[in-house]
Amino acid sequence: MSILNNNKIIYIIFIMISIIIFLLLVLILTRYFICLSIYKKQKKVIKPGLVDAKFFLTSDNYNLSWLGNIKSTAETIILGIHDYGQTRDSFIDLKDYCDKYHNDISVISYDQRNFGQNKKIKVFNYNNLINDLNEIIEYISKEYPEKNLVLIGEGFGSTIVSNFMRRKEIHNVFFCSLYLNQFKKLNINLIFKMLLGIIFSYKIMLTQNLDMNIICDNSYNKISSTLNSYNKKNYKEYLQIKKLNNKITKNFRNSNLKVHLLLPTNDIFINKETYINMFSNIDVNKINIIKLENEKHLFLRGNGKEEIFKTIIKLL
Repeated sequence: MSILNNNKIIYIIFIMISIIIFLLLVLILTRYFICLSIYKKQKKVIKPGLVDAKFFLTSDNYNLSWLGNIKSTAETIILGIHDYGQTRDSFIDLKDYCDKYHNDISVISYDQRNFGQNKKIKVFNYNNLINDLNEIIEYISKEYPEKNLVLIGEGFGSTIVSNFMRRKEIHNVFFCSLYLNQFKKLNINLIFKMLLGIIFSYKIMLTQNLDMNIICDNSYNKISSTLNSYNKKNYKEYLQIKKLNNKITKNFRNSNLKVHLLLPTNDIFINKETYINMFSNIDVNKINIIKLENEKHLFLRGNGKEEIFKTIIKLL
């Protein structure tokens, strides 16, 4: 009788442990897919548009800080979309160069939502960045239908741009580096924090300690406050960026344009294996790869930027 009771107790304990494990797995999977859920519509409460060339007002009444003006003499408008954690200033040198030497080209850019001088919002989703760019493209295309609109993405900005390569309003697309390997190395500490992020809170911060000199030239290090953004992000951000990056190849295949990829050879955020996995099966007619020897990730503000500007302008 005692043996039967013991077996019954063991059976009950086994059932309870199984239920706990099952509920834990459901919790983990639920939190994981919530983090990955990026496609949410913005509530439209106002007509989007550019206000005094100072900021772009989105349909959900959010101000995006603005850079540049569209010249009446311009035949081409270059719209720059900056990298993760950076600002519209990534394109200020290109803007100044075109203002000085090319009266037929206007360069504009903006701080993406939750970055730069924009208001920080608590409930942030990376689909917001796609929605914002969509509204800017629609606005520019409507206001300046006679001008050629060119998109230039920097790092993660290239990922955002890849969602618009089928749009008939877009004349040309440039990827100036890619932001694919978010962390230099997935060590035990990062993996442990990711597990904590799944189980407890997606706001848990993932950190690393990159030397800024391997990201850009010394001349750019003066804005280290933005460069340090590469060293930290929360778990939800990591997953959403990774999900959007995984769509780049599909976006290429669906593209109506030949994309110019300016690929720096000393870019810490993309390695040979990642590059091969992403681009080996893409039609060569849809991509023009330009290798930039000895250039780093943020080369648009590096020491060799003027020669790169000349390359971009020749391909417009």
